[in-house]
Amino acid sequence: MLYFLHMHAKTKKILIVEDETMLAKAMELHFKKHDFETKLCGDGDSAIEELMTENYDVILLDLILPGKDGYAVLEAMKQTINADVPIFVLTNLSQEESLSRAEALGAIRCYVKAKISLKEVIDEIREELAKRSK
Repeated sequence: MLYFLHMHAKTKKILIVEDETMLAKAMELHFKKHDFETKLCGDGDSAIEELMTENYDVILLDLILPGKDGYAVLEAMKQTINADVPIFVLTNLSQEESLSRAEALGAIRCYVKAKISLKEVIDEIREELAKRSK
């Protein structure tokens, strides 16, 4: 019965904004395995364009990107149809100021890539989405 219910739960759409191709592909596979519909963007400009036209349930964002950086994406996102969508930052930047700045611009959580597993990120994203659907 649980399997049946699980199959009919609405698939959540995630936008993964990551310029490291291998990492982006690995994240995409991991999220698909956990029943997310994924879209990849490799730079800030295409991410902002995507956020203007397509609805998402969650955004996973790197801060260091070609073109507009993750901070610019966070800023621009406020003017898009995804303004209220939870944003999780996954970055190599570990300085407290970098992470605080991202949170001040609207990120729910900031993770340093080297310090967290994708499973932990997915668990936190699921938890946040469950809170929002109540």
